[in-house]
Amino acid sequence: MTSLLASRRSQSLLFGIVTTLLSATTAVAICTCFPCDDCFIQNEGQLNFVVFDRDAKEIRLVPNIRFTGDAREFAIVVPTPSLPDIDPVPGDIWTQASDLTRPVQTNFNSDGGCGTREDVFSPDQNSPTDAEDGGVIVHNEETVGAFLVTTVSSTDSGALLGWLRANALSFSSDDSSKIAPLVDEGWFFTAMKLDTSQIGTEVPDQGWNTNVDPVEFSFPASDLVVPLPFLSINRASAVPMVFYIVDDHRMNLPGFSTRYVNRISETEHRNIVESHPTVGAYLAPGRFLSRLDRTFTQDRQFEDNVTVVRSANDYEVRQGLGQAQMLLQSWPVQVLMMVGLLGLVRRRFRFSRFLA
Repeated sequence: MTSLLASRRSQSLLFGIVTTLLSATTAVAICTCFPCDDCFIQNEGQLNFVVFDRDAKEIRLVPNIRFTGDAREFAIVVPTPSLPDIDPVPGDIWTQASDLTRPVQTNFNSDGGCGTREDVFSPDQNSPTDAEDGGVIVHNEETVGAFLVTTVSSTDSGALLGWLRANALSFSSDDSSKIAPLVDEGWFFTAMKLDTSQIGTEVPDQGWNTNVDPVEFSFPASDLVVPLPFLSINRASAVPMVFYIVDDHRMNLPGFSTRYVNRISETEHRNIVESHPTVGAYLAPGRFLSRLDRTFTQDRQFEDNVTVVRSANDYEVRQGLGQAQMLLQSWPVQVLMMVGLLGLVRRRFRFSRFLA
């Protein structure tokens, strides 16, 4: 192993798995976290912004995981079917996405979303920069935003699992059974570690309780699979997941509720780019933005993978506030309520004076 890799080991080197697969395929690309030995970290929830480019057969994924714990060192792991191009993303993507898909006062809208890169990252798998370490090939190491990022590959799941342990990343035998199938199927895994030169080395007094700064993964793929068994590693008792999906049609995930679907019109796109520029950069007129939600609480809910699929129709959905909420939020009703409240106060004041 090179001196560079040796120095990374002392920092609990981040990992990823790379294969020789370069053609567009099904993508497994959501994240979980692995702590160092005798450390604790857990997945408290997930946000994922997904953009499909059907013409280029490419997916752009911005995963975000909320984690808690007191681990001194840990890695956030993202598996993909081909070597991804990784770039930092402004942190306001989540507030903007939430703001755009919040409940509104109408349930359906007939008004008739997604910038994509033209290039598809397709590196040379036999690059002379690759280094082999005990059956595991280290393809690249880089800093992306606040993360140290490492990508490796192996055709042997045992070698990969051994490499992880050698680099002080802890997991159980049950976890191994959830990692090995992805390795055997030839997936890439990219792993990220917070760069201590930027954030410091001290664990907060109350432990980690934070969201990571997002990064974008772009890679060749035609479908997106959510690998729930893999995501059950180091999870909390309840794990809420939210998917914002940009595609040519309304999309769905089995078991998830649809909170929002909108076909972006030209006028909407201009307004979104002006008011929500980070999300607007991923949208385009005529494309659909869907929001899907689910909270996982039971082991059986993590037993099988689920795949993002096209919905049976392209109806637009706006989760309404409900008639009562709409009525209470209208200004005439609020004025009448205030007048009534003032009248009640005056009557009570007069009654108290009468008793005196």
